[in-house]
Amino acid sequence: MAIKHLWLDFTDTIASMDKASFDRLIYSSYADVTGKKLSNELIDEYKKLLATHKSNSAVFVALGKPNDFLSNKANESADLLKLTDEHLPEILGRLSKRYPISIFSNTRLNTILPSLGLPLSLFTHLIGPDEVKAPKPALEGFEKMLELSGVPAGETLFVGDNVEKDI
Repeated sequence: MAIKHLWLDFTDTIASMDKASFDRLIYSSYADVTGKKLSNELIDEYKKLLATHKSNSAVFVALGKPNDFLSNKANESADLLKLTDEHLPEILGRLSKRYPISIFSNTRLNTILPSLGLPLSLFTHLIGPDEVKAPKPALEGFEKMLELSGVPAGETLFVGDNVEKDI
């Protein structure tokens, strides 16, 4: 069987955030949401929640925040992001001539992709927090991915960076 649709994760697959800056954003957001003071104990508390929920977005959803809460926070700091490889615009451009390419991410991408030099026209579909109720690793988004593709799972390739949330 040949691959008929290529799906990509976004964070740490296409672009990465400066880890220290992103950690500060996550922990300060957690402190704000819980009304607690930022401390080493609070950071440890957050890390335990992350181990349980498997993704940063899922932690905030479990705290009653919308599934795009963290994505919106990150979008406010778009300078945190950079491509994982400077050649990605060229590589994805070439791939898009051979395969439909789409992205499934817990991040809202409509403004981020162009700011990274990746035109939206490269992508057939974008699944983000507006299209699914629960963030990855919930199955809803993966099922939506196959539905939109109209391609069986055995002919779809998903490329991600995190075994716990992307597989």
